[in-house]
Amino acid sequence: MAFAIITIPFDETNRVFHVKDLETVCAGKRIVSYRAEFVQAHCCWTVFIEYEWLEGKMSVAHVRGAKADMLASLSAHGRSCFEQLRAFRRACAEKEGVPYYNIASDAQLIAIVKREVTTVEGLRMISGFGAGRIRRYAAALLACTREMFGDPE
Repeated sequence: MAFAIITIPFDETNRVFHVKDLETVCAGKRIVSYRAEFVQAHCCWTVFIEYEWLEGKMSVAHVRGAKADMLASLSAHGRSCFEQLRAFRRACAEKEGVPYYNIASDAQLIAIVKREVTTVEGLRMISGFGAGRIRRYAAALLACTREMFGDPE
C-alpha cells in the first residue's frame, strides 16, 4: 500500500480549486481510502490518499503523459519559469553531487510555478517540502522564485 498527500489551493483570481494535480496523483491507481480536510487559514484542501498501483507500477509513458498534462496547464510565462527552476535544480544538484530529484521533482517545480511561491510558508504547502529540504534549499530556491514572481509583500 502506498500513500500521497496533496494540497489543493484556492485560485482567488478564478475563484476555483484546481484539481488537476489531484487527478494526476490519482492516475493509474486504485484509491483504497482518502481523507480530505479544509485548511481555512491557508484556504486550501489537504487530501491524504491511500492507493495501490493498477496493473503494477505506472508505465514510463503514463508518467510522461501526466507530466505533459501538468506542463500544458502552465502559461507561456509559467513554462519559462519552470525551465528556469529546472536549470536552478540541475546546477544545485551538480554542485552538491546529488540526483536532481533530491532537490525537487518536476511536479514540485510545477506546483511552485502555479502557486508563484516566494515564501518559506509557501514551500511548506508543496507536498514533499519538509523541514530538511527547506533547510537545505529554501534560501537559494526562493531567491530564484522572487526574481521570477517578485518579493512577497
